[in-house]
Amino acid sequence: MAPASAAATTSTRGAHCDSTRVLMWPKGTRRSALCQTLCVLAIALAPTLARGSTEGTATEGGPRYNGGFWGLQLHLGVTSRVDADLGEGIGPVLGVSGRIATLMSLVDVQVGVRAGTYDGPEGASVSRWSATAELHAHPMFLRHLYGSNRWYWLAGLHVSFGAGLEVVGVTAPGIDETLPGFGWQIGAGTDIPVGEVDDGWGLWLGVDYTLKFLAVHSAAPRLDDFDEHVLVFTLAYRNNDIGFAQVPRPPELDDREPLRR
Repeated sequence: MAPASAAATTSTRGAHCDSTRVLMWPKGTRRSALCQTLCVLAIALAPTLARGSTEGTATEGGPRYNGGFWGLQLHLGVTSRVDADLGEGIGPVLGVSGRIATLMSLVDVQVGVRAGTYDGPEGASVSRWSATAELHAHPMFLRHLYGSNRWYWLAGLHVSFGAGLEVVGVTAPGIDETLPGFGWQIGAGTDIPVGEVDDGWGLWLGVDYTLKFLAVHSAAPRLDDFDEHVLVFTLAYRNNDIGFAQVPRPPELDDREPLRR
């Protein structure tokens, strides 16, 4: 490699997503394309969130939150290999998803796409794209009846199980491969209401940990699987006006007063 080319490569090692410049990574432009694609998805989804918020504000006295909703979500987090050795790093995860739940979140389903990248063993670079469906179970779902943000947060505690299509890209000295596969995952998390959520819509923050399993084998050294730890933070817009999830409240709860504890 020419000296000028080597200097340019070295100066860009460890670069981050930056919309003001063109990214060049030491092992190609795979990470640059990944970051730019997900940033475009996030920007494209932002007007939808804003429009939903405006509509929610205009609907005075809209449906009260009772655990049933449809929502749009943005995800940002970090990921690393389960069997990571010293010298391997963590990397970013970005994603978008849609979510729908019935009364008291008895059925809560999320479908989304995510992408992440990190450094593997012996100089390998790993990129991963996921399209998954998740089912969330809420052990404290009855707390939705108490009608305040503190109880909505407790009701939002959940465990999750999901599965879907995974595509892994690996670049290493002499290796450039794409590995499709079917993966599954388990996890746990919580959803936290931000401000007023009982007037037809609301903004929510989420924190989720996921353990992902994917048994595909790479030709790169010491990459026999792609089991990963993933920690993501979520910003979500939720709309409470979902027809089949809205049922009349019991008369004793219809005055919009919290249930006595």
